[in-house]
Amino acid sequence: MANSRETNAYSSYATVDEDPGVGGYFTEAVTPRRLHDDLYFSIREVEKQESSADPLDSSGAETDITVVLQFQCKGDDRWQNYNYNDGTVLAIGDRFKIEDTGAGVRWRAGVEAGGYTFGAVRFGFDW
Repeated sequence: MANSRETNAYSSYATVDEDPGVGGYFTEAVTPRRLHDDLYFSIREVEKQESSADPLDSSGAETDITVVLQFQCKGDDRWQNYNYNDGTVLAIGDRFKIEDTGAGVRWRAGVEAGGYTFGAVRFGFDW
């Protein structure tokens, strides 16, 4: 299986199950103000679809992937990593509401270069 995105009228998700490389791998950007609904973010572990590889590493862990949540304000050239919970790293099982109705503010989530070791996660937004 390869990294993939799925965006529709009510969600924007990405699944990462292999190293995304230098550019990382991100969801499509969403703009909460345009949605006219509450925006939620979540990270879930998924089974890696590999027939020949053991999904567990030697420690018994199923996933070692760092997902980042980013925002970009109107006029910014770069995406900024969101400082979640005083610097705590986002974790599998996190789900929370993003309360942001700022004009032109966009959000995305992804795995940056170096953020993948093994496993598979699905993350993104629903509204």
